[in-house]
Amino acid sequence: MRRRIVSPTTEKPTDDDGSKTRVVPGIGEDGCNLPSPSGVNTKGKLAQTITVLVLLLSIGLATHVVSQGFKGLSNALDEHSPMHNNVSSGLPFSVIVEAEIKADRMDEFMGMIETNALESRKESGCIRFDVLRDQSHDTKFWFYEVYSNKEAVAFHKAQAHYQSWADFKASGGTISSVSHKADGVFVGGKKDRYFYVQWFLRCICSIGLPMCLGGIFLLAGYLHFVKAHDFENIVPVWGAWGIWYVPGSRAFHVAWTGVAEVVGGLGLLVGGLERMILMTTKRSSGLMASFTAAGLASDSAAWLFVLVALMTPANVFMYTHGATFPRDSGPLPLGFHAMRGTVQVVLLAILHRLGEETLEAMLMERA
Repeated sequence: MRRRIVSPTTEKPTDDDGSKTRVVPGIGEDGCNLPSPSGVNTKGKLAQTITVLVLLLSIGLATHVVSQGFKGLSNALDEHSPMHNNVSSGLPFSVIVEAEIKADRMDEFMGMIETNALESRKESGCIRFDVLRDQSHDTKFWFYEVYSNKEAVAFHKAQAHYQSWADFKASGGTISSVSHKADGVFVGGKKDRYFYVQWFLRCICSIGLPMCLGGIFLLAGYLHFVKAHDFENIVPVWGAWGIWYVPGSRAFHVAWTGVAEVVGGLGLLVGGLERMILMTTKRSSGLMASFTAAGLASDSAAWLFVLVALMTPANVFMYTHGATFPRDSGPLPLGFHAMRGTVQVVLLAILHRLGEETLEAMLMERA
């Protein structure tokens, strides 16, 4: 097997016999391997352009699929949780029914209301359904019902066990029946296994994940300045792939993306902290103002989603041109690039989910 060497004057690879290897001019920058392990940079400009566009499109589609997968998983957990309302669907909704039952219909009523209560508690949106009996009047009852939101009430009223109560009233089984409606403020209720699973996952996703990612992006932004020489090496060069003509030096792009990562990371960190304070004290901390009603964590995640998407060509450049990171490291194997691409997709999907409310709000404003 013949050894490849790089000519310091032409920056093109030659074989030991001095024959030139076909490498597109302009790709022999310091820190790149000639040719790259992928071999993309030995192809013509049109082939490179098509390859890069396909890669970027694939990353975009994969990000969408993974993000929707995360959303589906979240919805699946919500459907089994009695508390799936809280932020997006309003406050818990309570109905307190005061009913007096005819004495000759008591046996029928007791069997019906027991079934109604037991079946209602099985509804995912029912937080509690209690039947209370007056200590002074054996035929007087209160039903204390709490639902996660008004949609859950509508679902309850469509069930057969609710209809049995409606039919009982219509048949003249009650002397009186009065309903009182209220919004839940401090509400407790059943806590099945799904409640604890969802509570744990919500803490991880809404607090732990933003704070963890915030710390990672703060460190990454800091490294942009400490290891600027290495980061500059993976910024696509002017004319790369025949389509990359973005103004600004490599040093400039490393600097502004570093600042942007620090800003976004700080926002995620503080946003996660604010959510933790809100969860424990039920009060907003006001540590830092947000740009939209979605909150600081969502705003920061949306900011970083756009930033990471803009920086994705640097990862593609590492694959196509063999740009190394750190600069003085050896050639990175194709397996590394496959793993790095997967991480990029997952990261984009997570940031999209965390910043979805902000992104949707921005799109609605434009519309």
